[in-house]
Amino acid sequence: MAKKSKKTNKELLQEIREEGMFKEASDFTNKKKKYVAASGKDQAMMYVLLLIALLVFVFINRIFGV
Repeated sequence: MAKKSKKTNKELLQEIREEGMFKEASDFTNKKKKYVAASGKDQAMMYVLLLIALLVFVFINRIFGV
């Protein structure tokens, strides 16, 4: 039996890149997603809900003294 030589990490990485195994992952990480409200009304509603959530959080913390 002939012994197969072990491939180095560099050779393995080169093979993987040639086969395109990292393509999907690199595409996913390179896309910068910007979350934009559909309209000014939606954006205002998001800010109002965020403010209400913050106030509720602070109020609950004060009540329970956490």
